[in-house]
Amino acid sequence: MTDSGNNKQRAVAVQIARGVLGFLGVFWLLLGVLTAGGQGSFQTGAALLWGALMVANGGVMLWLGMRLGSLGRGVFWLSLIFLAINILLTVTDEFGALDLLVLILAVLVVVLLVLSRGAFSRN
Repeated sequence: MTDSGNNKQRAVAVQIARGVLGFLGVFWLLLGVLTAGGQGSFQTGAALLWGALMVANGGVMLWLGMRLGSLGRGVFWLSLIFLAINILLTVTDEFGALDLLVLILAVLVVVLLVLSRGAFSRN
């Protein structure tokens, strides 16, 4: 395949990764608000703490999704590290259907980033 074809595939992969990160970010923000608001099974103090952590997680995912468009090498590595931590935490906790969805989407973003790593400059 030509360099032009590779560049187009990388660009598409980065855009899909950004979209999935955005979706995950919104998911975590909403889940955090619902948890902090007492919609889960936690006690009040724990619900506020877990809710705040979920909102922060969602905010970081949204920020990373927006920054991936800059194609900087730093945001590439930061995204991979952050997603690796999220994946590790997902599989070390109680595991349900939503956890499986989050895991699949996070792994998808990692795969897309690794496949498109050539699109990220050394800036």
